[in-house]
Amino acid sequence: MRGPLQNSLRTEGKMPSFAKEIPAFPPDLCSAETLAHRLDCSVSTVHSYVRRALLPKPLRLGDLVRWRWVDVERYIDELEKLPMQADVDDPYLAGLKHGAPSETDD
Repeated sequence: MRGPLQNSLRTEGKMPSFAKEIPAFPPDLCSAETLAHRLDCSVSTVHSYVRRALLPKPLRLGDLVRWRWVDVERYIDELEKLPMQADVDDPYLAGLKHGAPSETDD
C-alpha cells in the first residue's frame, strides 16, 4: 500500500528535495569517491588498483584529481581479455582461481 508521499511523488514526477539523486550514467570525469561508487568498492581499493595498474592513473585539473570514465572502461575491457592470473599475495584472487565453481559463479 502506498502512502501519501509516494502517491504525490508518483503523480508529480519529482523526488523530494532531501533525496540525493544518483545519475543514471557516470560523469565524463569522476572523483575517487564517484569511481568507487560506480565500481562498488572503497576509495582505498580505487587507489590500490591504480598502484597495481588495474585502473588508469588520474588526471590533475588544478586541485582536482579525476579519472576519465572512458579510460576506466577501456582498462576494464582490456583486463577482461587477459587470462585470469591470481596474485600470490591476494588470497581472494587465488581462491577465485582455484576455488569451487559454486564460489565463482556469483
